[in-house]
Amino acid sequence: MRLALQGYKNAEIARELGIAEGTVHSHKKLGYKKLNSGLKPTDFFKLLIYSFFV
Repeated sequence: MRLALQGYKNAEIARELGIAEGTVHSHKKLGYKKLNSGLKPTDFFKLLIYSFFV
């Protein structure tokens, strides 16, 4: 998620991680679904902050 939050496109993330672009798309889709399914705003904020420092 860190690369996605930094604005990388799926193809760029896939290349960086050595995985298929479809895998990136699937993981992002599942991640966004989890975020929309009841993650507390404070937890989302912590995740966002953490992603910038890892």
